[in-house]
Amino acid sequence: MKTNALLLSVLTLLSSNAFAVNDVYGTVSEVITRSGPNGDNALYFRLLPIENSAHFESCIVDGPSMTWHVSLDSPVANYQYQLIMKSYTEQLPVRIIGQDDVCNQGNTSSDSVFELSPWSWPTLTVQK
Repeated sequence: MKTNALLLSVLTLLSSNAFAVNDVYGTVSEVITRSGPNGDNALYFRLLPIENSAHFESCIVDGPSMTWHVSLDSPVANYQYQLIMKSYTEQLPVRIIGQDDVCNQGNTSSDSVFELSPWSWPTLTVQK
């Protein structure tokens, strides 16, 4: 009986760590773009988090000042850019989920976007 309880406790701890990611709601407060000479183009942004709706991993040095990186190789990069700019210009909240391996290298001040979606927008309009 005690063995089963111990095993269940260990599995619970392991499963909670396996799905530990940054999960943040907020509005985009800053957009940073870079176009380098060697094709090292980048899109980063910062978020003003909604305090009660933001979960930052323990390895994040300072959640409100962290930068989020968007993969420009992603097939949805253009759509993500549109969401980021709409959140920035109209101050509409978004939900961002980061990568599950963000803490593998220790403390950090950035994460890459795994999922980005509008949150509580009156209507979602995508320009074609």
